[in-house]
Amino acid sequence: METKLKFQIHRRIASLAFFKTLFITASLSLATPTAVAQTLSDTLSASEFSRLVEPEALQNLLSERDMIRVVVEFDRPVDSATTARNLQTREGMQQLESAIGDIQERILMRSLDADQRDSIETERQLGVVRFRTSPLMALNADAELIQRLSRDPDVIRIHIDHELQENMNDTLPLIGMPAAYAAGATGTGQAVVVIDSGTWRNHEFLDGKVVSEACFNESAVSFGRVSFCPGGAATSTAHGSACTFRAGQNCNHGTHVAGTAAGFNASAGPFVPASGVARSANIVGINVSSCSEGNATSCSGTIGGIISDAVAALEYVLTTLRFEHDIAAVNISQGIRDSAASSPCQSSPPTTVIADLRAVGIATVVSAGNSGLDDAVGRPYACIAETIAVANTTKNDQRNSDSNWGSLVDLAAPGSLIQSSVASESDAYALYSGTSMAAPH
Repeated sequence: METKLKFQIHRRIASLAFFKTLFITASLSLATPTAVAQTLSDTLSASEFSRLVEPEALQNLLSERDMIRVVVEFDRPVDSATTARNLQTREGMQQLESAIGDIQERILMRSLDADQRDSIETERQLGVVRFRTSPLMALNADAELIQRLSRDPDVIRIHIDHELQENMNDTLPLIGMPAAYAAGATGTGQAVVVIDSGTWRNHEFLDGKVVSEACFNESAVSFGRVSFCPGGAATSTAHGSACTFRAGQNCNHGTHVAGTAAGFNASAGPFVPASGVARSANIVGINVSSCSEGNATSCSGTIGGIISDAVAALEYVLTTLRFEHDIAAVNISQGIRDSAASSPCQSSPPTTVIADLRAVGIATVVSAGNSGLDDAVGRPYACIAETIAVANTTKNDQRNSDSNWGSLVDLAAPGSLIQSSVASESDAYALYSGTSMAAPH
């Protein structure tokens, strides 16, 4: 990995370029979790309390834990016209990063006591992640720190940094691909970014197609989860970094999605698909999954992502990958368990970076969710207006009963019994169903 890329990835941690160095101490509230949770609504004014997104869920978490992971949102420091200009060049984005970094530092400095600002150890304990172009930062916080952040004049919302779960070739005619192929629309020269549980580059269906890889587990590590990045690192853009835990089949879902999007097989057979949708396109695999407990070679807990790690991956597409590859789309097939929205959720943490990607011509295609809801889609992605939310249909071109549906769904595509690559063996394939399989169509 080049030094420049190392710098771009790790400056969220060290703040070496555009952010001033901030160190804070581990002195946090000594009150019991139950007591401090009950004080949030009592001690904050109505306007301060309104900055808490999902306040009841947040207070419930604080009643169970001393600290929780949150995403702090503030207004962008420049107007939309200036932002649009900044997004066009690396230099413009650097100006945007510098302005956002100043606000991130200002909020943290105001939220901490004067004698709490020079400890490296507490910087690590709080796991502060400063995003580069999104007006956000993620950190671990107790009730007292959340109260202080709620009172800060720059803060507009405080979100729970939710854990995410996956939304689990006879379908190609259903979406008109034979005619598209005949017209030359095969994806040649373009790339699809798959932000998921990891893409195994050594599968035959993806042979020579994975042109770039990355792994983002920074927030996961900060909150005590086990990283799936190489060597347990917080982030990586190394060769092979999109799939390092194949033995535990962590990469199955992402490898299946990547194969559906752009796989190709010169020797197709009865149980071997000929190709994915964009059969000549390349793949950029980004892993954002981690493990709740265990170690890098043996996950004994649950596998899933965290919202702020996915935001970091999306920012990497915006700030780096789009200058290196012709990216047609980003695919995300994850969601918050048992959480849906029936109206647009423009305050969702990934909204800003997804809107920025759309502004530079990159679509973010997401799964609508598998709760069988008639007029709602999954959070935190499918309810964002700038995404393309995809529902699941059967091979008879009918709605799958498990698929979410309704006015927030933009497209419906085959997602039932889709055969594609999995990471158990280099020639292994499996039938998966879900809106995760519909989205890459």
